[in-house]
Amino acid sequence: MEGSNVMIALEGALGKAALTGVSKIAGIGAPAITRRWSRQQAVKRLSDRHSQRSSKRPSLEDLDGPTANAITELFESGEADAFAISIAAALLLRECGTDPGARLRDLRNQFAAVVKLRGASKDSSKITGDVFDALETSVANEVGRLKDLDGAGLPPAVKSTVIKSAAQYATAIARNSAILQDLSSVASIDRFRSEIRSQIAAVHRTMRLPHAGITRQVPYEDLFVESRLDRGLEEYVDLAEHADNALRLLVLGDPGGGKSTLALKRTYDLASSGTSTFVPFLIVLRDYAPHLERSRTSILDYIESLCKTPYGVTPAPHAVEYMLLNGQAVVIFDGLDELLDTSDRRRIVAVVEGFAHRYPAAQILVTSRRIGYEEAPLDKDLFGTALLLEFDNDQVDSYARRWFHLDESHTPAQQEALASSFLQDSRFVRDLRVNPLLLSLMCGIYSSEHYIPRNRPDVYEKCALLLFDQWDKQRGIEPRLSFDAHVRSAMRALALWMYPKQQSQKGLPKGELVGFIASYLLSKRFDDEDEATDAAIDFIDFCKGRAWVLTDVGSEIFGFTHRTFLEYFAASQLVRLSPSADALYEELFERIVAQEWDVVAQLAVQILGRTVEDGADDFLQLVVSNAHLKDQVSRLNVASFAARSLTFIVPRPPVLRDIVDHIFSLYVEEGVNEARSSEVLGQLTGAAAENLPLIEKYLADAAERSLRASFGSASRALLVLWYTWTFRSSVEVDDENRQYWKKNRAALRERAKPHMKEVYRDHSWVAVRLWADGDIELSELLSVHGLVSLYERLDVSGSSRIAPFATTVVGHLLSGSEVERFDRLAKELNDSLVTLPTPWISARPEALEHSARIDLDPSPIAIVPSDADIPSDATRLGAVILLGLPYLELRARAKGGHKRQNRLLDAWGFLLAFRGGQIPRREGIPFVERLGLESAALEFVLSWAERRVSVLAEPR
Repeated sequence: MEGSNVMIALEGALGKAALTGVSKIAGIGAPAITRRWSRQQAVKRLSDRHSQRSSKRPSLEDLDGPTANAITELFESGEADAFAISIAAALLLRECGTDPGARLRDLRNQFAAVVKLRGASKDSSKITGDVFDALETSVANEVGRLKDLDGAGLPPAVKSTVIKSAAQYATAIARNSAILQDLSSVASIDRFRSEIRSQIAAVHRTMRLPHAGITRQVPYEDLFVESRLDRGLEEYVDLAEHADNALRLLVLGDPGGGKSTLALKRTYDLASSGTSTFVPFLIVLRDYAPHLERSRTSILDYIESLCKTPYGVTPAPHAVEYMLLNGQAVVIFDGLDELLDTSDRRRIVAVVEGFAHRYPAAQILVTSRRIGYEEAPLDKDLFGTALLLEFDNDQVDSYARRWFHLDESHTPAQQEALASSFLQDSRFVRDLRVNPLLLSLMCGIYSSEHYIPRNRPDVYEKCALLLFDQWDKQRGIEPRLSFDAHVRSAMRALALWMYPKQQSQKGLPKGELVGFIASYLLSKRFDDEDEATDAAIDFIDFCKGRAWVLTDVGSEIFGFTHRTFLEYFAASQLVRLSPSADALYEELFERIVAQEWDVVAQLAVQILGRTVEDGADDFLQLVVSNAHLKDQVSRLNVASFAARSLTFIVPRPPVLRDIVDHIFSLYVEEGVNEARSSEVLGQLTGAAAENLPLIEKYLADAAERSLRASFGSASRALLVLWYTWTFRSSVEVDDENRQYWKKNRAALRERAKPHMKEVYRDHSWVAVRLWADGDIELSELLSVHGLVSLYERLDVSGSSRIAPFATTVVGHLLSGSEVERFDRLAKELNDSLVTLPTPWISARPEALEHSARIDLDPSPIAIVPSDADIPSDATRLGAVILLGLPYLELRARAKGGHKRQNRLLDAWGFLLAFRGGQIPRREGIPFVERLGLESAALEFVLSWAERRVSVLAEPR
């Protein structure tokens, strides 16, 4: 390589190595720091700095070919990054009060030795020293940036890490020097690195597909969907993005969340990368633990044995340790959680931490389950932590489509149709399909049956069958007890017994679990207590080996891993013990009243409905009929339970009417908690599609009955008809349901109109809505309720408020929607507002602010589209400006301001500044005139801007 080319390449390589080294040191204990660095800009700044320091730059013009190649290989192999990490650690020690001189000299000598081992000429010492000095300078510059990042010196998290890790770097430097003295060349190490990377990539080129009845390996590109990591910075990244900038990283996730798949994919990506020379060593900790226990096998020795089996490559002498010491290896420890005994896990944690200390330049990735991790945690100063997130909707969509496109027995069109129908049919179990394992299992169910049961217990049961039976059998796991004969029934009994005891996944001692199961089996299967106890131990050991069943959450403390299955099995057992509506009512009514056992109760009702004719209907009838015996809060709890039951249960009409009437009566009842009653009413929006027509009918009937009786609670009754389903609901409403109510809302409004015309003089919001629909004139609205009625928030409940109509009008006028309707409103506003006596709103503004009758925050601009511009139509613009004046005047008194985001906001801000005196009259008047308002509106706006009129009464 010519000297000029090496010079150019070296400039960028120095900057990259320096930035990588310092960011990884910072990333150990301070991930927030690396977020605030821009790699691209930093590299450019480094390059600029080196260009400006030509006197300090290495003299490469006369560099010979062998030395040029050796230096190039050093930077391409990743060894330069390892040197940068060690240099950064040494320089950071200076900030902690320790002289790094001796360590830097040792590193300088090692750098020269490595270059020579790579074939540099004998007289290369001078140029090699210059390159090391340039690297040290680059690292020093980045350390300076690190110190100045927050203007307060070295961040405490980094300082703590450096102090704790000081000794490990010195020891590693000494050990590396000893290895370098034994080597005559690194050619054999480079050959080994190439061979082992190739073998690792070949072995891990596919991922296992949990399939209904078969085991299948598929290429990653055909199925793998990248999970996201939450690293506590209010941003989400993928593993490669985060791991590349972290020296040591712990990834925590839920069972079935894809931790092992992520580890395998990371192993494959690193080994197969054409731009990286790292060697990934994957250590499955459940496989390593017996070697540690049996023969105290070190991790280094275990890695060397893995190279031989399964990869079939014999390491060159010192090769593995050389790569670990010189930053050429990534070690992935998968499944810290799979060591079920906490004491075993603590031993492994100590070994992993010791390994991290011994090889400080080696990148390390550890995966573990979240639950129970704190029983044996890694040192937080050594390992940064990231949380493996569940799939979001887009990831679920992507995975499902990839899954169904694997089925070659269907045409591409059929594959796409299957995927789309699966995504539609599985919406009601969103909480399950965000887990990659359960999503894959449900895809398997759908692939074979083309059906996802609408009844949640059916889904849980099918997933449980796959998890307990087929999936375990594929992996060679067979229980001693027959699944159909005892495991399922024992699991039900155990779940119901554990459910009230297991709070927040705390679990129960193994001895208690064994004792319960032994008693159960003694009554069902055995007549000998010892045999029953042995069988119970076998049963618990079998279950705790299933990541989705029982898991340890402490030393010999076990709990259900997935609460979903705990609840399903508990509900199933509850119905077996109380197999009628009356019996189940006796078991659950008080718990429903107290809002306890909610999911179990919902599942139990669905199971009862599936197994007993009219069982669910009769149960709901009993619950609602007896709710009147309880206080108001308890009745709301019963109403909420019944409303949510309609998502999966389609009761006979009389039962459905009783449920709707019960919910509505609470909604309009005086003194009821408005927020909660609105929430319960809103929960009806999530009902099954078969229930919606009757719910609509019964609600309308109930509202009209209430209106005919009296108008004491009529405003809330009218809302049911007028603004049906503007309520916030705890139920996520499907698009199908949302479209249903959107389609039928016009008919509901027409039913409300006669009642509204009777009472609009008593309720300003009713008058506003009638004016908006053209049923009364604006003059009538203003004469009865005043202009303030347009600025009132309508309290639907304590948790849901309809925005003032003024902001709605402004938004529609700016967006150009519903042109005919809002053009009419704009003309009426232009004609009427300028003729009103001022102030328009005579109540004391401070009283208005206190009562929130004028919407202070946000002002109309909050609902302006980001691309909004000044309407070209003078009438529309006049209405917008005039409606905005009360907001502007109130904001001016609050000494607020406007953000300038587009022309319209500039117009509002200009008017506010004009009125406040910041804009001189000679500039303000031409600006307002250029707006092109109609003459009457123009004169009024100018009068307001020049403070000749006020639209709000002056404060006292």
